[in-house]
Amino acid sequence: MFHISQLKHQAVSISLLLLLLLAPDLKAEEAKDKVNHSSVPVTTVKVILENLQQIAQVQGDVETYTKPSIAAEVSGKIIAMHAFEGESVKKGQVLAEQDPEPLMIAREKALAEIQRIKALIENQKRVVQRNQKLKREKVVSQTRLDDAETALSLSIADLIVVKAQLKDVEYKLSHVKLISPFDGVIQNKFVSLGDYVKIGKPVYQLVSLKDIYARIYLPETLINEVSAGTKVTLSHNDQQAEGVITSFRPMLEKGNRALHALVKFENTQKWKPGLNIVARVLVQLHENAVTIPARTVVRRPDGNVVYKIVNSKAVEQKVIKGLRNGSQVEILQGLSEGDVIALDGAAFLSNGAAIEVMVNKP
Repeated sequence: MFHISQLKHQAVSISLLLLLLLAPDLKAEEAKDKVNHSSVPVTTVKVILENLQQIAQVQGDVETYTKPSIAAEVSGKIIAMHAFEGESVKKGQVLAEQDPEPLMIAREKALAEIQRIKALIENQKRVVQRNQKLKREKVVSQTRLDDAETALSLSIADLIVVKAQLKDVEYKLSHVKLISPFDGVIQNKFVSLGDYVKIGKPVYQLVSLKDIYARIYLPETLINEVSAGTKVTLSHNDQQAEGVITSFRPMLEKGNRALHALVKFENTQKWKPGLNIVARVLVQLHENAVTIPARTVVRRPDGNVVYKIVNSKAVEQKVIKGLRNGSQVEILQGLSEGDVIALDGAAFLSNGAAIEVMVNKP
C-alpha cells in the first residue's frame, strides 16, 4: 500500500511540474491570440500614376454634307429613266431624259427667224443708203430717211432678241438629260416615266457617301467642357471610328436642350447616312495622375480619408479627390506614387489601428 501511495504522490508532483513549465508558452499563445483578435484584416494596394480620362457617352447620327435634289432644268415629259432607288451612280452618268422634240422645233424656228431678219436687215441697209443719197440730192425728206433708219434699228434689235432666244433653247436642249453631278447613291426617285415635269421639279435625291460626318447631341452640362478639336470615339455595334469635333450649332434644341456637335471622321466602316451611333466624348484627360481605386476612399466627418499602411499600422490621411473614371479616382492632394493604402477593410479602420494584411484575391 505504501508503495502505491508513493507512486501516486510522485505522479501528481510530475504533473504540477509540467504545468509550471508549460505555463509561459500557454500565456504567450493566449497573448498572440489576443493580438490577432484585435488586428483588422485588410488588403492593400499601391498608389500609381496613370492617364485618367473623363468620358461622356451620348447619342448621335451619321449624316452627309452632300444630298442634293436633282431637279428638272427644263419643262418636259420624262421619256427615259436610267437610275432607281438604291443604285450607285457615277459622276456624269445620265439619270433620266426629257422629250427634246418641242425644243428642237423651237430651235429650228429660231434659226429660220434669224435668217429672215438678217435678210431684212440687208435690204433695210440698202434702203437707208439710197435714202441718204437722195436726201443729199434733196429728192426725199428727212422724215423718210429717219423712218428707214428706224426700221433698220428695229430689225437689228429683233435679231438680238431672236439670237438670245436661240441660246435659251440650246441651253434647254443641253439639259434635257439629267446628269449625276458626283459619285453617289440614289436615295429617292420622285417621278415616273411619262410624267410631265416643270422647271425646278425634283426628280431624284442623290446622296454622297464620301462627305460623311456625325452629328452628336451633347447635354447642356457639357457646353463649357468641349470645344472644336475634342476627340470622339464613334461606335455602332462592334465597329468603331475615331473623330474630332469640328463645329457646333449656335443654339440649343428647344425640347431636349441638346447642343448639336458635328464630328469629322474617316468612314472606313462604310457607314451610311441615317445610321444611329454612340459617341464617347473625351471631356478631360489628366496625364500621370495620382490614381487609386475609388473604394479605398472613406468618408469621415472631417472629409475624405484613406489609410496608409506604415509598420503594420493604419495611418489616416486626408485626401482631395479629382477626376473619376469608372472604378479609379484621381487624388489631387494627400498621396504620392508608391504609397501603400488599405483597400478591402478600409472602412473599418481608424487612425493607428493595428492591421493584418491579407493576400489580395486575384
